[in-house]
Amino acid sequence: MPRLSKAKKELIEKMVKERIFNEASLLLQQEKPQLFTMEELALHSGLAKGTLYNYFSDKQAVIEFVANTISDNILVDIKQIYQDNLPDYRLILQKFLRVFLSNMGHYRYMNTAILAFSYENISNGQRFSYDSIPKTSMRPYMEAFFAEGIQAGAFKPVSATSLGVFFGSTIRGLNIALTLASQDDVQQRAQMEKDIEYLIINAICLK
Repeated sequence: MPRLSKAKKELIEKMVKERIFNEASLLLQQEKPQLFTMEELALHSGLAKGTLYNYFSDKQAVIEFVANTISDNILVDIKQIYQDNLPDYRLILQKFLRVFLSNMGHYRYMNTAILAFSYENISNGQRFSYDSIPKTSMRPYMEAFFAEGIQAGAFKPVSATSLGVFFGSTIRGLNIALTLASQDDVQQRAQMEKDIEYLIINAICLK
């Protein structure tokens, strides 16, 4: 049997991971994502369990992969927002926040699963933690954005690193709070998101 070329192997891996991402995302957005298992993923994706384990060591690795892929997609969105709205740093920050808040609502059940696995594994000392989501590739980008905004006189004159830490910590805290909050009152949640947007923008912006 002829050996596959490197390009062919990479194409197959890309296709398999896309299928895994799509099916895992759907499963993790169900009302009880804590019940997510590798067996269930294999069944819904049409892949053998052995194939899954060729790419991911366990369900934690799958969840990290899904969350980080979503994070990468968000990063693409915010880069486009940045390019489309320069030099209005306040408007860019406002649109960044709306992207983050929108994703928190859309992936609520997935966030519940991430929280559940995070708390479980923190208690027994394993490596997976909620703070690894979103992945670190977004942090340097946001710090660079804040540095530009400070230099332009749009943001408060503190270090870009401090603004990045403040923004990132606030987003992660909001993700937890909004994930655990009741979703019954849609109007109340919408008002809460507007209030949060107002508070963060006025904490960071000079005008």
